[in-house]
Amino acid sequence: MLKQRIITALILTIGFGACLFLMPSLYFSLLIAITAVIAAWEWANLAALKLKYERLIYSLLVLSAIVVWLIACSDNVDIAEGQFHLIFTPMFLLFSIGIVIWLIHLFWVIRFPLYSQHLSSRALILFVGIFLLLSFWVSVSELRNRGFVTFISVIFIVGFADIGAYFVGKKIGRRKLAPNVSPAKSWEGFWGGLFAVTCLAMLNIYLLDEMTAFKAMLIFGLFSLTALAAVLGDLVESMYKRLRGIKDSSQLLPGHGGLLDRMDSQLCAIPVYTLILLIFEQWFAFDPFQWVYK
Repeated sequence: MLKQRIITALILTIGFGACLFLMPSLYFSLLIAITAVIAAWEWANLAALKLKYERLIYSLLVLSAIVVWLIACSDNVDIAEGQFHLIFTPMFLLFSIGIVIWLIHLFWVIRFPLYSQHLSSRALILFVGIFLLLSFWVSVSELRNRGFVTFISVIFIVGFADIGAYFVGKKIGRRKLAPNVSPAKSWEGFWGGLFAVTCLAMLNIYLLDEMTAFKAMLIFGLFSLTALAAVLGDLVESMYKRLRGIKDSSQLLPGHGGLLDRMDSQLCAIPVYTLILLIFEQWFAFDPFQWVYK
């Protein structure tokens, strides 16, 4: 099992890295759209859609939502140049509503299983899935347009949070973070992951010129909130799997379960990260990664 996990992880990492650096923005966005459609098939499993044609229809609904957004909200699509830009206002609204949905889920995770009857609605789960997968696709597309460092930074934040939580939790984890949702997670691991992300934020602050206390606070806020969102995304998928009575969203990836199991943290973290960057840009005219362009 461990060998399978390592091989699968290496293949995914190399393949994703190659696509990120070699594909034009538009084609990379199309690739992420395919990823979202596959994740939609697995999300349908969380909603207890057992028939293949039902899952296929749901996957096509997610694809339709992406196409509608692409047609309605793109202000410039140049296939020849690989340029892909989304206008600001609909994106800001999409991410803002998404955060509200995640915060409602945070309440359900904290109180689980007291309010599990609210989560038994198949229509609710399916609607949430469409909205969150659309937000994920839009945010990934937007970040890819902003440059490799901006995109890779969120991957590093989520990765550092996960690695820090794993090693600290494995070593000294005692108090359960969400025992009714994910018994393996501990508060010690949670703080370990947050500490790892704080170290990463300090490195980014060190690389910036003309650093002020306010800018440092913004960067700590960006990194910390993204890490917290990653934890929430993981817990929310675990909650849905517990309600469904399954261990993995599918068996697509040997040793890793389903694609949704690998991207649950990013499903929440990347839209939150993108929204915060948009706020930095619009309200403070601040780019936390400007050191890249020195």
